[in-house]
Amino acid sequence: MRLVQKHTTDKNHAYWSSCDQPEFLSKNLFNLANYQMRQHFFKNAKTVLPFTALYHLVSNAQAHSALPNTKVAKQGIRRVHKAGSGINRRTKIGKAIQTNTLGGPKLLSTRTRGRYMVIFPDETVSKPALRTGAVKLTPCPIEFKSRLGQVGEARVLPKSGCYAVEIVCERMLPSTTGDSIAGVDIGLVNLVTLTTNQSGVKPLLK
Repeated sequence: MRLVQKHTTDKNHAYWSSCDQPEFLSKNLFNLANYQMRQHFFKNAKTVLPFTALYHLVSNAQAHSALPNTKVAKQGIRRVHKAGSGINRRTKIGKAIQTNTLGGPKLLSTRTRGRYMVIFPDETVSKPALRTGAVKLTPCPIEFKSRLGQVGEARVLPKSGCYAVEIVCERMLPSTTGDSIAGVDIGLVNLVTLTTNQSGVKPLLK
């Protein structure tokens, strides 16, 4: 089970600049990586540039070295590559459901304004700080009390007038015994559908 703990920083928060500057630099790296993806796509029969090749193309650029460290920069490049790599799959899906009238799937666009999310992998989370009940991001002064023993990653996302710092962790679900089972499905049209294997219990549809 994936859990997300969220902290918010507005312009009056002590960590505002520590969030804002990396987000701006991340946007620059996004544009550079996205440019390389697009150029390869159009010049090479609409094939997707492999991640390793993309990383080598941008790893020596100033936009890469300007970020807090290489691990953070690599996560940003990986996210751009993952989004760009889905173009072939989205094209097939678009043809299958005949969405040509909607313009079909598109490559990522250049971000001329705003900010872009920054991902701090678990290697950048201080282990001594975790043992004291805090999540401290080693490339920058961001630190929050969390009471989490293990962190998968931390994400800084731009929001309207603030930044959301999301701390992500994986937690095993407790094992269960017995024969009672319930299933929940979150839908698009209906909010939730719930049913069980117990006789006499009507399914719930909301």
